[in-house]
Amino acid sequence: MNPNLDTLPSLGIEALDKIYGLIDEIRADEVHAAKGVKVAHTRVRVKLAKVANLCTDARKAILAKTKTKEEPMEKYGVDEKGEEAGEKAAAEIKPVTCPKCGSALEKHGEVSLCPKCGSEPFEQK
Repeated sequence: MNPNLDTLPSLGIEALDKIYGLIDEIRADEVHAAKGVKVAHTRVRVKLAKVANLCTDARKAILAKTKTKEEPMEKYGVDEKGEEAGEKAAAEIKPVTCPKCGSALEKHGEVSLCPKCGSEPFEQK
């Protein structure tokens, strides 16, 4: 292994340390496999399977470390609009009867029309 890596901070997870050691062994077996040693192919496959299992263990350990450091967040709802927004919303509700004759309005898509007056009561003058 690179001696400079020993001076870097570490998470202290045993599974990660084992993975690093296996990677060096896999590299050595790869060299032997490239030279034609048939057994080296099998050793590489076996060690890669071990690395896969250790990766699962390392992920679990990392998750466990992050969960213990974080404190649960408290959530509070805040009404930023205030009472005025509620009054405005009530005023913006469209009427269900015609303001001119009092007949029940008919919906045509998003447009409300009076059966007697049409759209005249809703048109701006």
